[in-house]
Amino acid sequence: MSLIRDITNSSFKDVLHITDQLVVSGTSTFNTIETENITVSAVTELADLVVRNITVTGTTSGTDGQVFAGARGEPGEKGEKGDTVVNEVDMNSPLFTGIVTTGNVLQLGENGNDSVSKTLKFGGVYNDNTYEHAVIENRMYAIGTENSELLLFKGNDTATESGPDRIRIKAGEIRFDLLESADNNRTSVNTKLMLTSDGSMKHTARNNSYTEYGPNTDNGRLFVGACQDRTVPNNATDTQVIVRSGNLHIDAGQAKGLYINHYNTQSYVDMTGTVTMNGTCNVAGTLSCQGLNVNNVSIQTLINNATSRDNPTFTGNRITVTGDSPTIHLKDTNNTNAFLHCESNKLYILRGNTGTGEWNMNSTNNHPMIINLDNNYTEIGGDCKVNGNIVCQNLSIGTRSLRNYILDLVPPPITFQPYMSLTPSDGFYSLSINPSMYRRTSEFEVVFTGEVVRDDNTKTFIFTLPLSHCPKYFCKFLVPTRSINFAGDVMYGTAHITISRDGDLILNRTDDIIISLEGIRFISENRQP
Repeated sequence: MSLIRDITNSSFKDVLHITDQLVVSGTSTFNTIETENITVSAVTELADLVVRNITVTGTTSGTDGQVFAGARGEPGEKGEKGDTVVNEVDMNSPLFTGIVTTGNVLQLGENGNDSVSKTLKFGGVYNDNTYEHAVIENRMYAIGTENSELLLFKGNDTATESGPDRIRIKAGEIRFDLLESADNNRTSVNTKLMLTSDGSMKHTARNNSYTEYGPNTDNGRLFVGACQDRTVPNNATDTQVIVRSGNLHIDAGQAKGLYINHYNTQSYVDMTGTVTMNGTCNVAGTLSCQGLNVNNVSIQTLINNATSRDNPTFTGNRITVTGDSPTIHLKDTNNTNAFLHCESNKLYILRGNTGTGEWNMNSTNNHPMIINLDNNYTEIGGDCKVNGNIVCQNLSIGTRSLRNYILDLVPPPITFQPYMSLTPSDGFYSLSINPSMYRRTSEFEVVFTGEVVRDDNTKTFIFTLPLSHCPKYFCKFLVPTRSINFAGDVMYGTAHITISRDGDLILNRTDDIIISLEGIRFISENRQP
């Protein structure tokens, strides 16, 4: 250290070089001071230090961030008393005991690209005095993956004397949305569960299936279905559970059924009270009930109104058995059973073996009786004995009419049917001087006479007989023909006429004009007059 009482910078010494330490206790004037460090142990005012120029080549620092301060003025008036600082704030681990207000965004934790959870803990309350009982945490639920979750936790009491501790959400409407893509759009709308202000709960799942409950009024209802239009009752495949005027309604979709324990036949349904069914009810298992009504009349009443339970008598005009093949079984415990059965537009009287519930045919493979309900055609599977008269329009034995059957047994008297005019079809006409006619004899022989004239060589179809005169077999006849040539001479010839079983008369020539029908005769198939 060098101690110098007075140094005055003069022309003889332009520069002062200090190699150790310079301590100034009085007033010194220098044009230039070059040094690496100047240390001031107390506040040095300009009134005490006069400097024209200071060049600092090293580091200059101060606790208040200032190198020099101006001249100190007179002390000002004393200000208001400030807040008392109870605890100092350590910014590495700060503790705030009052209300803290931040800016518009508060970011918690660092983007460390690691598996460290970012946690917000709340201070404890009465008897739950720990930070671990109320936590919001961004955490990984599968280490080494991107599987993270936001955990909202409230502990620690369950439904005991001390609990439960709970989480409560309250708003005018509450919605739960699912993230539909990885675009991180947190404001897009994809609501799957909604609680509305009227108390309704609406849950929409995949394929537009949904559940809707509410509102909490006298008309509250629960929809279960997959229909776009949820406002129309019983629309499409919607199922409804409706509460109205204190009554509970379960409605299946339009034209659909209500099944109970359909996939679990071992289950049972226990209902207490009165059950009213206005439609069809199919019970595959056992139906046990205290009272069962049919058309508002209890089964017990129907039984009690019977004169005898062994020989019941029912009052009323109708007994209805409903089904796709309704059957009444008359079960004789000692002899052959009988059935009255309706199916496929036919009414059957059937037989069955003793003591069985199945019907079968007899040794001739016939049922006792079958009635066709469309045309009233009746089949009797055995002999029929009639003690009175039989009145009918037609009666056949086998495939033959009763009249023909009798005529085969007893020859009829010989009578002749008079000739009937034969009106040929288009292209032919009957010769006026020898008109074409036909008749049937008592032996059912059909006989033709007369001639027909053809005026159109392209025509071959002559006539169709009535059904009663059609031949039993296909017929062909060779008949005489005549015509007049260009010289006026008469030309004679023959032609074939065929008669089908349908009664069609067909000519096989195209050049003759006048055809004789003489000699055409055959036995008719249909012997009805």
